[in-house]
Amino acid sequence: MRPAAQRLAAFISQVPKVGLKQALTNAGLANVEKLKPDEIALAVADVLVTDASQLIMTELRDAVATVIEELCEDAKSLEQAEEKIVESAGKLESVVQSLFECYIMERFKTFFCEHEAAKYGYEAADNILKEAREFISTEMDIQRVDKHDLTGVDWIGAEGAKIVDAILERTIAVYAS
Repeated sequence: MRPAAQRLAAFISQVPKVGLKQALTNAGLANVEKLKPDEIALAVADVLVTDASQLIMTELRDAVATVIEELCEDAKSLEQAEEKIVESAGKLESVVQSLFECYIMERFKTFFCEHEAAKYGYEAADNILKEAREFISTEMDIQRVDKHDLTGVDWIGAEGAKIVDAILERTIAVYAS
């Protein structure tokens, strides 16, 4: 988790300095000129998330893609996407917090789909996931207040695992019981 967060923060920090196209190239993407704005999120996720187990890598990739999609929302061109990413570079802590929230949400969705979704219809399950996302966001806000700087947490170590597992357990207790 932490390496993906560090790579995402480094990528976003690089965009104001070298531009989006060069940052994408530096991240390892080829054919950047042909990339459409709606393809940026998955392309960035593919190059930033590489060193995890298959399930964790999938969850991290989806979380990174969600964050980039949110940052580039409504961008109609690479230039507009670049402007939005440049704006986000000044608030990296909130971007990293969003990544952690999205990752925990992806973990919850995996659990929910494996163990609980069959109990509910599509609409009810969708509402549960929306509520769980808000719950996780609130839990991360509490962590930020307690820890002050979530970027300083060792997310791949015991401290990060403890935070993720505790929030995930509380989310499961509230929404999947």
